[in-house]
Amino acid sequence: MKIAIVSSNEQLMPPPDNVIIASHYVASTLAEGLSAKKHEVYSIAGQGSTIKTKRFFSRSKPFFEVIDKKQWEKLDDQRLMWQLITPFEMDLNLSLLDFLKTNQVDIVHFHSIIPLYGLPFALRTNLPCIFTLHGTSSRLELEVIKTFVGKNIYFVPISNNQRR
Repeated sequence: MKIAIVSSNEQLMPPPDNVIIASHYVASTLAEGLSAKKHEVYSIAGQGSTIKTKRFFSRSKPFFEVIDKKQWEKLDDQRLMWQLITPFEMDLNLSLLDFLKTNQVDIVHFHSIIPLYGLPFALRTNLPCIFTLHGTSSRLELEVIKTFVGKNIYFVPISNNQRR
């Protein structure tokens, strides 16, 4: 099977040893494990990623390769914090569309803390797209997610607690 795995453009794939981002760890482990089982896996990742699959890089480096995380964490404005990451996430998802212009895959699997970034891009692929939900979703977030459920978009919670 040919699989494209899109994580997040916050960190390198896999993340550095001193960085804990569960969605990146899960995506890296899954991608490398599927590749070891002879699936053709493409990781859509930020520049400089060293994941042991076929790679297609975004045009930008991952956010925390450009911005000091400690400075970012000092921001008092949550809205601004996520707005700063958005262009990096958009670049990664646009890179997926660029990749699909010249490559064929059977399925796209999105792994990110915030699945909303990838949804508009998944709608434009006409491929089966799976989103692994890594974080707790609020009722409002779930309402937004439900509006994107369609013939090619599927959601999988990472825990039984999220299924409720």
